Amino acid sequence: MAMPLHFAFGSKGKAFWTASIIGGLSQPAGAGIAAAWFKIAGKNGGNPSEALYGDSLDHANNKTLCTGFAFLGIIIMGMAQALTA
Repeated sequence: MAMPLHFAFGSKGKAFWTASIIGGLSQPAGAGIAAAWFKIAGKNGGNPSEALYGDSLDHANNKTLCTGFAFLGIIIMGMAQALTA
């Protein structure tokens, strides 16, 4: 991320600090946007995770494949939680 900025700015220091700020703020900003979205979806009487899964099935070409990867993700998250707990 810093190399294109280094070429653009011509300074390693500016590139390093700009990449640090952009990289450091992007994750909290994304988390804030997701939290606001879940809060809004929760106020409308729906469960946001159920809405996401339903939308994914509506737009999937192969619903079996979509469901399989959803369960694979659940298994991976569960195993990761069990291994780090």
